[in-house]
Amino acid sequence: MSGKMNRRDFLRLTAATAGALATGYTGYAATSPQQALASMARRQNLASHVTIGNTSIQPNLSPFYFTYFQSRQIYDTLIEVTADGQLIPGLATEWNRVDPQTLEITLRDDVFFSNGDRFTARSVAYSLEFLMTVGVENVAQYAIPLTDLVLFPPQFSLFNNESIEIIDDTRMLVRTTRPDPILERRLSRFFILSEQYMSDTDGDLVTQAAGTGYFKVAEFVPGERIDFETWEGNWRGEYPIQTATYVRVGDLRSALESGDIDIAQNLPPDVARSMADSGDWNVSSKPSYATEIVSMIPSTHEALQDERVRRALNLAIDNEAYNEVILSGFGTPTTGQLLQPGMDGYNPDLEGFGYDPEEAIRLLREAGHANLELSMLAANTIRTQAEVIASFLESVGVRINLETPDSGTVISEVRGGTEKNLILWNAFYTTLQDWSQAMVGLVNQAPESQRHIDSDEFYALNAQISMATDKETRNELIRQAAQLMHDEASLIFLSWVETFYVHSKDIESVPFNLDNSPQIYAIEKQT
Repeated sequence: MSGKMNRRDFLRLTAATAGALATGYTGYAATSPQQALASMARRQNLASHVTIGNTSIQPNLSPFYFTYFQSRQIYDTLIEVTADGQLIPGLATEWNRVDPQTLEITLRDDVFFSNGDRFTARSVAYSLEFLMTVGVENVAQYAIPLTDLVLFPPQFSLFNNESIEIIDDTRMLVRTTRPDPILERRLSRFFILSEQYMSDTDGDLVTQAAGTGYFKVAEFVPGERIDFETWEGNWRGEYPIQTATYVRVGDLRSALESGDIDIAQNLPPDVARSMADSGDWNVSSKPSYATEIVSMIPSTHEALQDERVRRALNLAIDNEAYNEVILSGFGTPTTGQLLQPGMDGYNPDLEGFGYDPEEAIRLLREAGHANLELSMLAANTIRTQAEVIASFLESVGVRINLETPDSGTVISEVRGGTEKNLILWNAFYTTLQDWSQAMVGLVNQAPESQRHIDSDEFYALNAQISMATDKETRNELIRQAAQLMHDEASLIFLSWVETFYVHSKDIESVPFNLDNSPQIYAIEKQT
């Protein structure tokens, strides 16, 4: 495909084999409710923009990761993770493995919550107790931390009531019910609460907040704005950014161009690319640590139990063009595996399937499925991607019946079972950067659960991975599992996607945490 082909031409090309194709990009719809993050700058309005379904300062609300981004400005974790996955001190200064199930932790002795409550080992114990009781009782709201910390379901919990042993205010032991090779990473997803605040407010985590983070909440107008300001005595010290605001706006590009905001997240990729190419705007980006895939559910259609059919569906899609045009370069074709280069367990020996529609047609005929008809499910926010994928498949003779409900429906069917043959979604390993997180939704150990990958060998490998405490042994097992997925063409591998922010030239860069949340306090402004 010519580098001069634009997104509209690409959509027309794919539509030619599939009939009518919507040309409006809805993957990051600017017409949906928007939130902007603003900070003081030259125009008194330095802003970063995110799209969220509601406005809340609940630090554990799920499945809204963008609400979590706001909470990141208020709360801290014991261990932090840089954008490239390096573990660094947070509220903990040191951590050491005593044995495969025990971590010894030393805490900072100069940390207070914004309400004046002192941070100690008891704060950590209280926060875990809270999640193990209130969190588990309200699993729908607390799914993100409960999943990352493996607190649910309770009978398989990684922690119990004896997991925290307090030695003194700054020293503690954390014990797990079984060996866990990524416990340190899990603690990077564990926000610490003030026990005094929770007592004083009857546990209000929705309209008020008190954390150890750089910012405290100055004003909160639900659904409209959250004003942040730094506070004297926060352990990070003082940075140039003193205030910040998440504010609801309508159109992202218009808000940027009018100066109402200075940073925007979730612009349509083609809009972001054109603004960056104009030279009038800067872009900060990083790997999202998410892989866009299509699950092929073997139990829903006998054709999907045939490796030749699964391979044909991979060969039918031009991943280079898809990433270049539909994602405007904010994505990279995979090498036929979930994990990205540099991650533990990445398999450097694997290569992508390539684009070969003629071979795809041959394989379908050989398998006896030349006139295959399949149903596909995708969230309405990524309808255009789904339509493009459908058009590629239809070009090799696979008729696609596409349904695009809300994201919640898709999440439910990914995790709980579906009658659809194909599901377009993202395998996220955003907060832990680990194979185990990428498996959430793909692998469920319950015998009666629906399989996305129908391989006993694959399940056996995952069981070994979950128990392996030696890093090299674990990485080798992950590489073996990736090889098996590749050889069996278990998924349609589309893209390693990127997170990006478009921002004014006043801002040199927007620094990220591993989990894609912006480090607002560390924003660098042009001098």
